[in-house]
Parts: sequence; structure tokens; C-alpha cells
Amino acid sequence: MDVLPPKPEQSLCQPIPILPCFEQKLLWYPLRELFSVLSPECVVQLLSCMLLENQVLLVSADYYRLMLVAECMCALVLPFTWHHIYVPILPAALSHFLDAPVPFIMGLHATPAAKSYIAIPDE
Repeated sequence: MDVLPPKPEQSLCQPIPILPCFEQKLLWYPLRELFSVLSPECVVQLLSCMLLENQVLLVSADYYRLMLVAECMCALVLPFTWHHIYVPILPAALSHFLDAPVPFIMGLHATPAAKSYIAIPDE
């Protein structure tokens, strides 16, 4: 019996997808860092707010932390997906978008000095 070499377009080591291709999501941020920024209780509360389709506002002066929390939270809801408004970094000048009457996840970039000038809705 002769063994033929594989064709160039075929690889011997191909990953086996767990989810269908359209449902796969890459996570560029380690979950360990999420739990170093937020407590487990806070992560569970954020997760439940997302699953109940509430408005989620993240406020930080650090761009990396905004992206870290927003992306990790969207990855934690798998196999579900967030189909509502998702703006992981919203400039403070566009804070009037927080008046939207729909579920959203927005990360508001604001320094501690600028937080007092931003009108955040009480809802």
C-alpha cells in the first residue's frame, strides 16, 4: 500500500471547530485580567444585566480597561450574542448617546476631572 503525500491545500493538522464558523469569536483579552480589574460579584452582576438586556455603562479613564471589560463580557455570554448597541469606547463629547432608549453596552472614556461634567442618565 502506497502512502500519498497530502495535497498542498490539505493540512495534516487542522483544528476541529467546536462551534460553527459563524459563531466562533476570538477573545483577544485574557479573562484573568478581567477578574483582576473587577470582582467576581461585579462580573456576575454585569453578566446578568447583559442577559436581561439592560443598559450597561462602563466608565474608566483607561482605554485598555474599557476594551478589556467590554470584550470579555461579550465573550462570556457565549453561546448567546449581544445584538444590541455595542460601543466599547464612547468619547465624552458623545455622551448624549446615553439617552438612547434601547439596551446598550457603552464604555465611556472620562478622566476623573471630567466625570463631574458628564450628565449620566439615572436609568
